Amino acid sequence: YRLRAATAKSPSDFDARDGALQTLSLALSPTTGHTTTTAYISVGIHGDSVIEANEQFIVELVSASNDYAITRSRGTVAIINDDPARNGLGMGDVQVTEGSAETRVVRVPITLSTAATQRVTVRYRLRDGTAISPSDFDAFGGATKTLVFAPSSTTGRTATIAYIAIPIRGDTAAESNERFGIQIVSAIGAPVSRVAGTVTILDDD
Repeated sequence: YRLRAATAKSPSDFDARDGALQTLSLALSPTTGHTTTTAYISVGIHGDSVIEANEQFIVELVSASNDYAITRSRGTVAIINDDPARNGLGMGDVQVTEGSAETRVVRVPITLSTAATQRVTVRYRLRDGTAISPSDFDAFGGATKTLVFAPSSTTGRTATIAYIAIPIRGDTAAESNERFGIQIVSAIGAPVSRVAGTVTILDDD
């Protein structure tokens, strides 16, 4: 038999023994003179803390001795991911100085506690607070926007931080500090550990 990679890769996810042919023997019992009817192939599985989909590899029977026919030559081993419960998406609270007549951009961090091997898609929405859109900031018309963590073509893993860029409208009015909110509406590929954040616009007039 031999082991073949599928969505699970060797040696990072399991030990395929370099794809070499391996041998499994069913020995004769000294008391009955017969073999057992079941034997087991042991395969080393390598755990990690990466958020990822369930993965699979293949066990392939190549040949059998003593004229035994192989009735099913392939089996699949599924490695069930158990990491998402310990990881999650979150966001930080940020502050930005308002400015005068110009428009400034504040960058709000969205963090992924562990790099993922699959695409993570975050949908979010901005909400008025004491700061009101569009006079104080651009809420994109109240539309739900999308932020994506995409796996790198070189490492195969996502970054652990991405930013939402939000335009802030400055003015020359003397006023209190103002706030608006960001809410994660949904996420695909990772659980959400913190669904809301706050941007504080600091008055400098």
